[in-house]
Amino acid sequence: MKNFSLDSKVILKNLSYLSIMRFFNIGIKFLLVGYLVRVFGEFGYGQITWVDSIIQYFVLFINFGFNIYASKRVVELSGDKDALNEIVSSIYIIKTGLFIISFVILLLLMFNSKINALSSFFFIYLLTGVGEIFYPIWFFQGMERMRPATIVIFLSRILILILTFLFVKDISDINLYLWILVLSGIVLAVLSVYILRTSFQIEFVRVSFYKLKNILNDSKLYFWGRAMNLAFNSVTIFVIGYAFTMEYVTIFDVSSKLVMVALIPFDMLQQAVFPTIARTLNKKLLKKIIKYTFLLSLIILLIFNLFSTELLFLMGGENLTEHVTVLKILSLLIPIVALVFVLGSTTLVAFGFEKEFNYSLIYSTTFYLILLLGLYVSDSLTFWNIIILRIIAEFLMLLIRGYYTLKLIF
Repeated sequence: MKNFSLDSKVILKNLSYLSIMRFFNIGIKFLLVGYLVRVFGEFGYGQITWVDSIIQYFVLFINFGFNIYASKRVVELSGDKDALNEIVSSIYIIKTGLFIISFVILLLLMFNSKINALSSFFFIYLLTGVGEIFYPIWFFQGMERMRPATIVIFLSRILILILTFLFVKDISDINLYLWILVLSGIVLAVLSVYILRTSFQIEFVRVSFYKLKNILNDSKLYFWGRAMNLAFNSVTIFVIGYAFTMEYVTIFDVSSKLVMVALIPFDMLQQAVFPTIARTLNKKLLKKIIKYTFLLSLIILLIFNLFSTELLFLMGGENLTEHVTVLKILSLLIPIVALVFVLGSTTLVAFGFEKEFNYSLIYSTTFYLILLLGLYVSDSLTFWNIIILRIIAEFLMLLIRGYYTLKLIF
């Protein structure tokens, strides 16, 4: 009972910091979307969103599944300073190499005329990867010390908000806005390294090629799983922008971001609980988390639908409220994704079933991509078909994770 009490305190402490961090990270992004849709218009905002949908795959490549793999390793190595120095150094080295490779890949993509037409957006946006290299959310999460992560996110996001409101005034300032994102990434990187060195006494050490290769090999399952998961949003946005118009991209992206805001509590919960569940394997606690996640998600879904028109107006003005049906249909993802979160890293990964975790991503995403391709080939691809397919694929993932959870854990 004493251990449970201590574990509960750790979870609540991490959850409070994660709440603050996510509020500023997503909340400020929420404010920015409302501002940028008005300043850039639906077409201009759709352009940077479409570029972002492709850049997110480079961000994924740079992170290479480390946010889950490295967090788990830090939990295991938390008492060994030399091992922590080595794992932090290894991941920074690998990420830097992947960042350089990303620029080479982007150069090759310039042969596509539609991508080449927005080349300046792509190359500037990719520079934000500096922040991805050096921001060690995986380290702070594994050490169950989320306060430093909260501080650096807060400062970097406030910087974006202030500079955007001061200097970004119309569609001609899109490049300037992207450079503001790059600056924020650099600030994020500098602060992260400073905290690692001063608060955790992390030292950067040489790592053999053999060890780097092993880390890449061990984390590849997480990479492929994350790549599959990213397809649900980034591939969807890419296809909408490629097959339809940038205005449709804006409608889908704004609606999706609103749904993601509703999912913030569940994302924070699974991040806060993960280290404790991984350390204690407490099934009783896990059952309670699953139960209350489902009940809370249904309440949020109801509230969300009651105020869907007002939310769209807040995000983009009167024009976007014409598309309230898109938001209401996408809101069905709230209870589905909330349970997907909890049954993912907090359940399957925490109990050591990493392969099953990734299988759920691979199977559901493969299903999604095959049907998406089928719709395209048969000339049946419509905006509404894409949205319905997106929901069905996420529900399939929930069913698969539920099956593995019941079979292997309960």
